Amino acid sequence: MVVAARADCFPFAVQDGLRLAELKERILHGLEEEVTAALAQPAVQAAEASQKTCIEASAGDEDALSARLLTCQVLAEEAMCGEAQAAVSVAEMLSDAASDVRQAALEALTCIVDFAPRSVVDATAASLALSDAGLRWRSQEHNVVAAAIAARVGA
Repeated sequence: MVVAARADCFPFAVQDGLRLAELKERILHGLEEEVTAALAQPAVQAAEASQKTCIEASAGDEDALSARLLTCQVLAEEAMCGEAQAAVSVAEMLSDAASDVRQAALEALTCIVDFAPRSVVDATAASLALSDAGLRWRSQEHNVVAAAIAARVGA
């Protein structure tokens, strides 16, 4: 008996001898490849370059915070227009040291999950799944976004 399981367009055959852990590992590997390919695209590299430029150009801590908040807003707008890579970059901001940036990323991702195209939500879900590969402390923002994704996607 063969059953096909899909994880975001990655078909895997499950045969009698294949264990659930192996299937999970294959799915996570496929998602990791997808996120890696998405991050390798020029749009993400340009967004990351503009983020670094904004941060480097700012003189003080207040300017750096403003630059990161502005970058979060710009990336969120791009994600709402269908740029999955921008949403992945916003998701990475959930681990920022500044609570204001984490809060802005949380608000942006909540909006993205609710209103962005499904492909953007799927990329965000994959990014969050890969960023949380172990038992460790993480900010509450990560849990809130994960719950919002689960509510929309059912994952």
